[in-house]
Amino acid sequence: MLRNTRHLPVVAVLSITALALVAALAPGDALAQTQPRPPVKGKYKLKIGSSPQQAAVYGDSSPNQQPKLDGIVGYTPITIKVPKGAVKIVLELSGFKPVEQVLDVRKNTTITPTLERAPRMAKLDLQSSGEGAGADVLIDGVPRGTIPNSFELTAGRHQIEVKKAGHKSFSDWVDLQEGERRTRDVTLERAEAPTGTLLVNSDAGGEVYVDGQRKDAAPAIINGLPAGDHVVEVKKDGYPPWRQTVTVPAGQQVKVSANFGAATASSLRIISNEPDVEVFVDGEQKGKAPVTLQGIKPGEHIVGGRKARFKPLEQTVRVQPGENAIVSFRMEVAPPDRPRATLKVQSQVPNAEVFLDGSSMGRAPVDRNDLDPGKHYIVVHKDGFTDFKREVVLLENQTITMVADLSATGSLRILSSPEGAEVKIDGELIGRTPVQREAVGSGDHIVEFKMKGFFDHKETMKIEGGREKVFSVDLKALPSGPTPEQMQRRKQGMSSFGAKTNPVGGVTADFGLGYPYYVTVRLAVGALAKPGLDVGVEFQTFFSIANLSLFGKLQLVEAGPFSFAFRGDLGGGTGVNGRDTYFIDLGAIASLAFSDVATVNGSIRYSAWSDKFCPTATQQSNGVDADTFCTDAAYWTPGSTMQLFDEDPNSNRFGGQRLYFGIGITAAIDRFTSFFFQIEGLPFADQLSYKPRLAFMDAYNGALIAKNDHFVYGMAGISLKF
Repeated sequence: MLRNTRHLPVVAVLSITALALVAALAPGDALAQTQPRPPVKGKYKLKIGSSPQQAAVYGDSSPNQQPKLDGIVGYTPITIKVPKGAVKIVLELSGFKPVEQVLDVRKNTTITPTLERAPRMAKLDLQSSGEGAGADVLIDGVPRGTIPNSFELTAGRHQIEVKKAGHKSFSDWVDLQEGERRTRDVTLERAEAPTGTLLVNSDAGGEVYVDGQRKDAAPAIINGLPAGDHVVEVKKDGYPPWRQTVTVPAGQQVKVSANFGAATASSLRIISNEPDVEVFVDGEQKGKAPVTLQGIKPGEHIVGGRKARFKPLEQTVRVQPGENAIVSFRMEVAPPDRPRATLKVQSQVPNAEVFLDGSSMGRAPVDRNDLDPGKHYIVVHKDGFTDFKREVVLLENQTITMVADLSATGSLRILSSPEGAEVKIDGELIGRTPVQREAVGSGDHIVEFKMKGFFDHKETMKIEGGREKVFSVDLKALPSGPTPEQMQRRKQGMSSFGAKTNPVGGVTADFGLGYPYYVTVRLAVGALAKPGLDVGVEFQTFFSIANLSLFGKLQLVEAGPFSFAFRGDLGGGTGVNGRDTYFIDLGAIASLAFSDVATVNGSIRYSAWSDKFCPTATQQSNGVDADTFCTDAAYWTPGSTMQLFDEDPNSNRFGGQRLYFGIGITAAIDRFTSFFFQIEGLPFADQLSYKPRLAFMDAYNGALIAKNDHFVYGMAGISLKF
């Protein structure tokens, strides 16, 4: 709101006439109880709306920009008058996030912000049907009070812990939805009391009693006795009862022996409800309770107990011959004129507050000489620092001086995107994001984030004393594809002859020597991942003819080490003396991979071609020489002893088609190099009456070593992998 106490000389401002509002009223109710402001003059009109409407409006043009100090201006839609310059406007509506805007007003202005719905808090009601009442509650590691109680929490996952002395702690996780109200009944189980074992022997037998209850006949082993002091008796007819107080430690066995042979000897045991009570028998000091006096004379004795700050006690006891008598003192605090002790507390940090047993003693330094001797608990506190806590024993008429060394602390709020990440600070689990932690020691701390499906994140952050730190990280999702190591293994096992295609971008370069093609060079690159697709080029030559083709391999199946793919080639070439060729190949490949070491493949390939062996007239006019079989008609004349062709090679092409079967192996030498060997042929070529391919015969291709086409072909060489 505009403050006229500061701007009355410059501009007219708004005044507040609204009645006090309670936070639970809806905007409509607030309007019913708030009277409109009287109109005032201003330089500029500011029209304020909102979506939805009826939002409370606060405004301030002062340098401090604190519009909520002077109350509500009105409710949207509303038009107010404001001075020239910076004006801060705040809009609030129940169930929506508040909106703040600072406007530089130079003319009449209209604003209509859209309010964003605020997340509704969830409520968790913790009840206890057993012994849990009054137990301490911690939510996400932060103390929140006792049970039964109701807690407002943000939507999400929270850790609930309930603790009570003498009971087993309860811990569980709860997932709350926005606006949800859930009731949870917490039952605490009592912690088992520590126990021990008592072994009782007797030189004359007898019945064994513990704390007045018969247990067994001597000798006896009594298990499961609560740790602490117990009165053990052994009774035997004809003998006075044997009695002794025994301390049973937790988890240990204690042995006692009843000696009826010394029944005439008497003893006296003195115990007390307070420690360090001085014991006197017939005026003679006998030590501090608890104490057992052996060989006491039968008869009456005066037993006394004394302790500073307590009333002295005396008791007359009659000891029978052979009796183990017991005297118990119940000490009472002495009147107020008890002795005093002095305590001085200093602090290295100024203005720290000192607490004695929970009560404030003021700010350090503290010097008190009116304190009760004994054990006390000291706490020195200052915001932004870790509490200094000590237990101290004050002595009568003595001065104890303490110097509190406070270490700075700050609060920490940890966020992550996405939420729900497990957070550890210095190795300690503190909950899941978003999580708040108070009183974190100043200095460097290691924060760790873990979340399924995302990389672990570890970072060092610094906490400054007395300040709140907001620490936020964006977690990176784990890659869904293969890891870099898997990609390296995949590339090591790459083969252009197998059915498995290369990874996208992976390249193989094959250099082979064989027959009928003396030299083969092939380049293949992975083009698609799903389905797998390789594309590339291939060059082959037996010198009289050189081919160049484009090929592709489409992988259809990959099941573990087994793969299946289709392959196709389309190309052609030229050669000496007017030779040329065109061809198309279609085939299928099945392969079996042995890890990333070797690949064994089998193939079937359909091939069709068209070859020309003689130059055309145009080629001859350009100086291309014709072979003898092109110029001499005897080579294609039927019945001639020189006949090689069925038709005139000068005007005809010679084609054919075949179905090849092949096998091969590719073995990795290292990550970048492999060795390959491939062989294919035409099984049952004679029975199927395959005709030889003329281009593969020495009569038409003088570069070939073999005179005839033998229908078996092979190649071996080296592959490079990138």
